[in-house]
Amino acid sequence: MRKIIFLAAAGALCTMQLGLTGCTDMDGDGIDNVEWGGSTNPESTSYRNPVWEPSLEGGTVIVTPNNFVAIGGETQWAVGVDYCCPTILSTNMMQWTTNQQVAFSAANRPAWITGRINSLSADLITETTKVTITTTTTETDEETGQETTTTTSKEEDRSASRYFMVYSTDKDNAIGVASSAAAQGPYVDHGCLLKASDLGVGTLADPFIVAYGNNDIYIGYTTDNGSYVRKIEFPFTVDATSYAMTINISGLPVLGDATKVSSASFSNIALFRDADGNYMIFGDVDGGVNYAVASDPTGPYTAGSGSLLSSNGDTFIEGGNGYENPCNVMRIIPSSNGNCYVAFNATLTETPAMPSGYAREPMMVNPFKISGGKVSAAIKVNSGWTSPRFVR
Repeated sequence: MRKIIFLAAAGALCTMQLGLTGCTDMDGDGIDNVEWGGSTNPESTSYRNPVWEPSLEGGTVIVTPNNFVAIGGETQWAVGVDYCCPTILSTNMMQWTTNQQVAFSAANRPAWITGRINSLSADLITETTKVTITTTTTETDEETGQETTTTTSKEEDRSASRYFMVYSTDKDNAIGVASSAAAQGPYVDHGCLLKASDLGVGTLADPFIVAYGNNDIYIGYTTDNGSYVRKIEFPFTVDATSYAMTINISGLPVLGDATKVSSASFSNIALFRDADGNYMIFGDVDGGVNYAVASDPTGPYTAGSGSLLSSNGDTFIEGGNGYENPCNVMRIIPSSNGNCYVAFNATLTETPAMPSGYAREPMMVNPFKISGGKVSAAIKVNSGWTSPRFVR
């Protein structure tokens, strides 16, 4: 609530400290000068964590050209009310709203799965290509009537974009893929992308997708044999007449070779490239989140403790202040204020479950700094006022 204060008797207010300083008569005319010392309202410099309650378990954050979209796993915020991957929206990463929208309508929920979608990741995918445009012109000589045909060719860039989601469930040991024209959905399912049996492993879960740039897209996931990263390509077509490019949604993306980047104890991985071109990987480890760095998207990743294949990286987020088990890095988002911001889940120690019985994992957003491919200081989970505010 904004308060409006009328200075009816300036002299009587000289001793009040309502964010004002210098209440003195500098000109000797009986009228005090008021010097504004800045707002003391914490909302001008801070925001409150958690940024979303009661839960956004296994969720993802998508950065769009105009806003931010977060989508959580299937849940019941209220007893008996099912949300098939609820969607929330924000313009600033700090305050979020919901219009009761879900990523999958009841009719579009993936038909092939037997379990509950409990982990997902989505990003804006852009594929580009060069097309050769051929133009043929015919000119007629007015005197001779002779026709001359000229053919010219030139190369132009074409691109197409679409939001793609990868997801896993609590039963299927498989990864599915879906897509949408809008970040918030509704998403259309394209079926199973990868099964544990395809990899010769027993478990497969927690996929993450990231587009580092056009045609530069990677997927990560965790198995009982370790976590893996591999390139992923999305087939497209170019219309022969209009040269318009479209990403195919009738088939499945094409996966590149899988590279093992960590042991299974470094799980539920997330990927990020910093401003200096360092590739960073974040994963759940023993009730917290650790990280490591590489010069290539597929590693090898290393930390102060050594290779990520033989160690669990360096500490990134740890529990505290009534919250435990920070997990599931949804996305790292750079800010123009010089910080990066991480969206993740954590569990309130006193109430780890909602009345519906589903996990209560609020979404937290915390700032941190990266220097030379290293996190300057580990994050300790905390509720309440957090600063500085995110600036796009």
